[in-house]
Formats: sequence, C-alpha cells, structure tokens
Amino acid sequence: MILASWRTADRRTKLAEAGAALVLAAALACGLIEFPAAFRDLQTRAAANATQPADYRPLAGARGVDISSPFMLAADSLIPVGETFVVETGSHVQVSTPITLTALAPFMQTWLLPRRAVDAKSAQWLLCYGCDLGQWGRRLDVKYNDGSGIVIARVAR
Repeated sequence: MILASWRTADRRTKLAEAGAALVLAAALACGLIEFPAAFRDLQTRAAANATQPADYRPLAGARGVDISSPFMLAADSLIPVGETFVVETGSHVQVSTPITLTALAPFMQTWLLPRRAVDAKSAQWLLCYGCDLGQWGRRLDVKYNDGSGIVIARVAR
C-alpha cells in the first residue's frame, strides 16, 4: 500500500515536471518568434529618431502627449536662465487629448531647468497654452505667438 502511494506521487511529480517543461518550451518559442519583430521595431524607431533635428530629439516625450515642440524650444531660447515663469492652460487652444494640458506644466518645469516655476503673481514670464490672456491686462510683452492660443510673454511689473 505504501509502495503504491509512492508510485502515484512519483507519477504526479513527473507529470508536473513535463507540464512545466512544456510551458517553458512554449514561452521560449514565443520569445524566439517575437524577438526579431521587436528588434526590427526598435531599429525603425531609432532610425526615425535619427532623422529628427538634434534639438527635437529630447522633446520626444512631450510630442507623445502633443505638446508643441516649437513652443518648448521658444521658451528655452526666450527665457533667460535664472528667471521665473508660470504655466497657465485653458480652453482657448485645440489639443488632441486633455492629457496635453495636464502634462504641460511638469514637462516645462523639467525642460526649463534651472529656471523656476512660480505662482502667477511673482512670475517674470507667462507660458500660456490656451489661457485667458485678458486676465493679464496690458502687462504682457508677447514674444511668441503661434496664432492658435499658444503664447510666451514677458510680464511687465
């Protein structure tokens, strides 16, 4: 009786090992089939990135959420290092996804380092992405306007 239970346990162990080997073989086969396609996709992306101008390559993440590359480059060139800015968004711009407006401030804060993002009352520059410019009155010296609601302006104090 004890011998019979050992044989049953041995058979179950062998069956489990065979099942595990089968799953491992299937996973390996899938990996071998998918790897060349994934590698080709990576090469295609790298080739596409290589055709972009050098100053546009770091903006790939921002373009992924539809933030205007010319806007980001203009902000970087217009706002002197050491000055402050505020990012304001609003409905006066057409975007492909609402994520654009949510992602804009964090992207600009990182992109414009070492410049600092501050509140609207103390900012030297306004980065407006569809914001209501009327609330700023005549205190703005517009330096960049793409004509679609995206503006960069120096705040007059």
